[in-house]
Amino acid sequence: MFSSDSLKALLQQKKVRLLLAAISLIFALIGIHLLLTGVDRADWLRGGGNILIWGGFAVTNLAKAYNRSTSGLNIPINIGGVLLVASWFV
Repeated sequence: MFSSDSLKALLQQKKVRLLLAAISLIFALIGIHLLLTGVDRADWLRGGGNILIWGGFAVTNLAKAYNRSTSGLNIPINIGGVLLVASWFV
């Protein structure tokens, strides 16, 4: 398997970060679809949570691919997690 150093080196590659951003963007688009086609509150909460979580991960990976910093993105990611958990109880 990977050691922690080789995993860090793998994540520093630009093409890996761009691939992760593309995958995250696909999941965010699934969240938009769920938000627009949802029939009850659980679907809307789940869709909004997916948009915030995966959109935040996509922006973070794009920024790291181009050696930029993103501060303050942990708040929308955490709110998205809360929305997903809330969708389980609605």
